[in-house]
Amino acid sequence: MKKFSVTLALMIITLLSSAQNYNTWLHHGNYPLSQCYNIIEMSDGNLVVREAVFDTSSNDIGYNLYKITPDGVLLDSLFIEDHNIYSLNPMLRDPVNANSTIMTSFYTLDDINYYKATYINDNLEITDEVETMLPEGCLIPTKFFVDSNNDMICRAKIDNNNFFLMRIGLDGTLKFQSDSISTAGSESGIVLENPVFQISSEPLKYGYVLFRNNDITIDIYDEWFNKLERKTITNYDGWNLGTSVYTNACGTGDGGFIVTANAAKLEGSQVTHRLLAIKLNANAEIENAICIGKDYYLNDYPRYYYQNKNLCVTENNIFLVYEEKKDRQEKLSVQTLFVSCLDMNLDPVWSKPCMHILDLGMFGNYGLTPLSNGGVAIAGWLSDELSWYESKDIYAVVFDNYLSTDELSSSEKPFLCYPNPAKDIVSISFAENSTCQEVNIYSLDGRLVETCHGASLQQTTVNVENLNAGVYILKIRMADGKEFSERIVKE
Repeated sequence: MKKFSVTLALMIITLLSSAQNYNTWLHHGNYPLSQCYNIIEMSDGNLVVREAVFDTSSNDIGYNLYKITPDGVLLDSLFIEDHNIYSLNPMLRDPVNANSTIMTSFYTLDDINYYKATYINDNLEITDEVETMLPEGCLIPTKFFVDSNNDMICRAKIDNNNFFLMRIGLDGTLKFQSDSISTAGSESGIVLENPVFQISSEPLKYGYVLFRNNDITIDIYDEWFNKLERKTITNYDGWNLGTSVYTNACGTGDGGFIVTANAAKLEGSQVTHRLLAIKLNANAEIENAICIGKDYYLNDYPRYYYQNKNLCVTENNIFLVYEEKKDRQEKLSVQTLFVSCLDMNLDPVWSKPCMHILDLGMFGNYGLTPLSNGGVAIAGWLSDELSWYESKDIYAVVFDNYLSTDELSSSEKPFLCYPNPAKDIVSISFAENSTCQEVNIYSLDGRLVETCHGASLQQTTVNVENLNAGVYILKIRMADGKEFSERIVKE
């Protein structure tokens, strides 16, 4: 089984020392194909992460469920054999039984379409299974969510230009199916990742994002999937807007919705690119927007790209997850996964980079779920793009929501250390416009065990191969005199 290369550097996990507000759990996949898109909180406050696995040599085809604590400790696991591993189907909290989680699945077997629901309690035990043959003509959904009536609102692709919208009960009963809906005006037909979402509950309204590179287009439907209007947004405050396969949208609960957009603006002879989150009101009028990320210009380095965007709206906050890909002129790529908390007016509450990968590494799409404490949890996978069908690292990151913006700002460190734990080399990358003067490693009893000197260091490595296994303190002094500490583990 192929391992990640040293140049890939696996990933960097940034852990705050004095004001930590998230925890990370990491699992290395042991199958030729393993992917993760799902995470959900159980009634006991712990979480379940679902990994889709495929290994014909061992006949392990199905799902691994991992029960973890919010602190990232693995408590239990369960393998569920299943011939279908379309892991984009979500896990749901059971609306009838608080001590139950539902794992949903749509699949085709012998040219017949089925729906399957597996009910799991907090002890990771299967308590019930419901399997339903869908009516003839009912296609397999490629995107769905559960609305406020606890019905699954599904979009099923007919061909590249047409789809159905369907209302299906959690028991698999087809309650209603629309006539064929055309994506007229879409430049690339049906895009599997583009979302269907609920805009309001009274009256019930749903939205669907069309894929159009040159603007943002939302079709709005009533509860019987009659199209009410089409809202097209071409620009905001001088920014030209567009969609991608990573565009996402989410209702705000009051008739409005949030949508993410690619944004570009011509400034002199340069084109600036950013990521925008746009809030629209119940009349589908732009109410507010936030411009996220760093400017980058065509033909300039570094360049920043924004993808894998995901949204979650809770009672008090909006959570935005996105991947920032940074390309340098020397072709070294750094990709960072950010989680941002916004208030309902799109004003920033906090924003944190939580994971980083280098060079050929890539993130997979990730699950996103709100937590009962007001925080949020995400899950996904990391991969070397040269080995797409090899095993992947599965991760979960759990965020609390108790830190203020001032607390977060004061806890920021201008560097990243990876890997941690380490076997031989600890790499340290420093933020732009920061200069490192000296790096020292101390044992817990205060002895200096390793030193690295240098001026204008942007990136350095420290050899820990000869150190005994254990915990050490990494101390970094910057050129401005500020000092920072980080705990590292030598394996």
